[in-house]
Amino acid sequence: MTSIHRLLTVGCVLVGLMVLVSTISAFFSPSIQAALMIPATPGNRSNTNTALTTQPTMNAPKTGSMPSPTAMTASVLAQDTFQRNNQRLWDTASDGQTWGGNANSSQSFAIDGQTGF
Repeated sequence: MTSIHRLLTVGCVLVGLMVLVSTISAFFSPSIQAALMIPATPGNRSNTNTALTTQPTMNAPKTGSMPSPTAMTASVLAQDTFQRNNQRLWDTASDGQTWGGNANSSQSFAIDGQTGF
């Protein structure tokens, strides 16, 4: 009987932790999403911003309660063709920007056969 009681206790604690974590993440979800989004700034170069427009097709008649599709913009961080010799690290992208993050410090990043890995 002791092992069943211990198993139920551990199970209840784990379920409680999962509920707590999901509640906290749901509460902070908008701020986490906002922190992960790339702000579209008007001073960017012309090749770094790409406008994506969604045009869903709907067969149903339009009513006043249906939301209309909106245009979304996506910011491109960098464009690179990797048209350079095989090397460790990514160095500078073909658009002239230096790769950030781990691309110039971690040996996991390399260029081989004009492909970035």
